[in-house]
Amino acid sequence: MAVIHESTFDTRYFQVKINKEDTVNLFIHNSDDVPKNKVVYDFFASGALYINLPNNYTLLSANDSMQTIYRNYILPDNSSAFIKNPNDGVVTPPWTERYKQGSLDGWIFDISILFNIEMNNSFIPICKHYTGFLPGGKKVVSPNYHFANESSLNSICSNDKVYANKFTPHGCMYSQGTSNSNFSLCPFYEYQYEVIESFVVDSNTPKEKTFELRYIKSSNQAIYQVFDVSLNQINYSSLSEDTPESLESIKLVFKEIVSSYNSFELNQNKDEVVSNPDKKSYILSLV
Repeated sequence: MAVIHESTFDTRYFQVKINKEDTVNLFIHNSDDVPKNKVVYDFFASGALYINLPNNYTLLSANDSMQTIYRNYILPDNSSAFIKNPNDGVVTPPWTERYKQGSLDGWIFDISILFNIEMNNSFIPICKHYTGFLPGGKKVVSPNYHFANESSLNSICSNDKVYANKFTPHGCMYSQGTSNSNFSLCPFYEYQYEVIESFVVDSNTPKEKTFELRYIKSSNQAIYQVFDVSLNQINYSSLSEDTPESLESIKLVFKEIVSSYNSFELNQNKDEVVSNPDKKSYILSLV
């Protein structure tokens, strides 16, 4: 495996050894012209690699497969170098194909062929049925947690379709027995959110809509959504540090959005936690 280095202007690169003495640097760039979880080797233009990796994934290292591909299919003294001669009758292997899109002109691969990647939970909202440990060892307790004691299990699903009874904690089926439980794989995943503000726009007209500014907790950051309740869709989303300053900034953006309508008013009845149903009490269950 090859180490991925950071270069200037947020550019990344890794080295490929092409013989005993020589290496070549392959630079990695981001591009919206690449499908998700794919890599394009832009051989006929920049000679760089382009990726479109979702925000919740991180490149860890480059696989040795790129070195094999470079030696066997790119170097000019190799008769099977189909990558540089795509029209000479050489049969293309099933793990790649020609790709032209926008400014890119080269070959496309599944990202798992060329890179080792890792999911980053900091971008994933916490499952409201999850009790367990977040990356970094932080403990989170579900608002639906049914038990008075803190469980010794690494992760608990508090959905009533999963737990056996109110006295027996039930492990999450995806992560039981692991030390780095992944709350994004919590059974019956539903993210937990809080409504910060709610506005009704163009009230008492056929165009009436309700918008909510939602605060969503991830493992170490905050996600804010402008949610169109009338259409049940997210109109705007922002990931930022979980600070009062960030909240105030996003509230200004939210008010700017709703102020573009003919009329708007604060909906006082909606300013509450809507995804936290009444917590089932272990103590009350004994009464």
